[in-house]
Amino acid sequence: MAIIDTNERILVVERRLFREDTTRFFVGVVEACDELVVRARGYVYFVDPYQVGGVGRRVDQRVRLISLASGGVIYVLPPEVDVSSVQLKCSPKSLVLTDNKSLSMDLSEWLYRG
Repeated sequence: MAIIDTNERILVVERRLFREDTTRFFVGVVEACDELVVRARGYVYFVDPYQVGGVGRRVDQRVRLISLASGGVIYVLPPEVDVSSVQLKCSPKSLVLTDNKSLSMDLSEWLYRG
């Protein structure tokens, strides 16, 4: 039995390799998974705390293969979340993932990481 099921909505916080790296997030729907890898389709978001309004989303959908052993953090989102409507909202002291409906997730701990 896999720890993540097909059609689950997930948020992946990618592990930064260097201090200067921007923080990247992936929000998507699981297409397939096994004990080691998750295949998900969704959107990539980035946060650059050194730029004013340094939050953005890649326009096109991506398919990601996510290793469960890579050191990234994976959150399971509620099943009713529409991943295409998810936004990152950033202020100088907070970072919130929201769909402007039922989802409001505080991600401020990922805003400034040295």
